[in-house]
Amino acid sequence: MYNTRGHLLCPASRVQGRPALSIIPPIPALCTPPPDSKMDALQMRRLDVMPSFTTLEKRRYLQITSLDFNYFYNNSNPRSCPDRHILFKANRLLENNLDALMEMNADSMAVKTRKYAVFLKLGHISLLAQDWAKALSAYQQAYNLYPDQFWKHPSNYYGLGLVYLHFKDYKLAAEAFSRLLYCYPALGCIVEVKSRLGVCFQNLSEYTRALKKFEPDNGKTFYYLGRCYGETPTKAHDAFLNYRQSIDKSEADADTWCSIGVLYQQQNQPMDALQAFICAVELDPEHSAAWTDLGILYELHHQFADALECFRKAIKFNPGQSLISSFTLFYKFKTH
Repeated sequence: MYNTRGHLLCPASRVQGRPALSIIPPIPALCTPPPDSKMDALQMRRLDVMPSFTTLEKRRYLQITSLDFNYFYNNSNPRSCPDRHILFKANRLLENNLDALMEMNADSMAVKTRKYAVFLKLGHISLLAQDWAKALSAYQQAYNLYPDQFWKHPSNYYGLGLVYLHFKDYKLAAEAFSRLLYCYPALGCIVEVKSRLGVCFQNLSEYTRALKKFEPDNGKTFYYLGRCYGETPTKAHDAFLNYRQSIDKSEADADTWCSIGVLYQQQNQPMDALQAFICAVELDPEHSAAWTDLGILYELHHQFADALECFRKAIKFNPGQSLISSFTLFYKFKTH
C-alpha cells in the first residue's frame, strides 16, 4: 500500500493508531545496472569462480543479520571488522543465487519466496559491509516481494533505520527506530537503538524527544552516542565528548577504548591511537578487534615484527578471522 506521497507503508504501523513507517521509493540508479551492461555483468559473474564456505563460516553466515552491526562496524574502519571475509563470500554467493533465480519462473511461489530470502540476506550483508546503497536496494526488493512478512523481524526495522541514518534521512530513520522500540521493547540492543533515535530527534530539532531517549546515568548510552557521531567524519569532536562521558561514568571498557583509538587514527593522531588500543587490550587481553587495530597501526609505521605479533593474537582470540594480513606481514618481515 502507498500513502499520498507514493511511499510504501508498513502494515503493522496501522495498529492502534500508531504513525506509519514509510520507505523511500526505490532508486533506479542504485537498483538496476544500465540496460547495455546488465547482460555483460551476468556473464562476467558466471565466468568467475565462486567462493565457498567452511563449516564454521556457513554457520556464522546463517546467523548474520543487521543486529550484528556493532560486531562488524568499527567506526568506518572495514579492515578491522572481524569475519569480514565472510561478508565478501556471502555477497558473491548471494549475487550468483539471484542471477539463477532471475531466469526462473517469476510467478512461481517457491521462486518468489527464495528471492525474498536472498534479497533480505543481501540487505543485511551489504549493510554490514558498509555498501549502503546496495543495502537499501536489497531491502526495497525484499519488501516489494512480501510487504507483510518484511516487518516480522526486528533486524529489518534496524537495518532500514541504520541505512536511513547513514543517508541523513533522519525522519525515516526515526520512524524505523521508533517502530522497533514499540514492537520489540526487550531487544538486546535497546540502549543503542534509543541512542540512535535520540540522535535522529536531535537532528530534527526535536530536543525534548531527544533528551527522553538518552539515559544520563548509563555509560553505555554515551558509548553508543560516540559510535553514532564517530560514523560521521565532521562529528569527531562530539564522538570524543561522548566517549569521555562514558569513561567518566565508570563504564569504560575495551570496546570504548578501541573505538577511541580508531577515532584518533582517523584524525591522524597515531600516538594517541596507540595508547587507546593498548588500554583496550589491557582491559581485555582477548579483544581481537583491538589487537587487529593495533597491528594495522604498527603496519602503517613499518613496525612489521610488532604488527605480526598483534595479528597473531587477533587470530588466536578469533580463529575465524582472515589470515591474509598475517601472512602478508610475515612476508614483509622476512624480507626486510
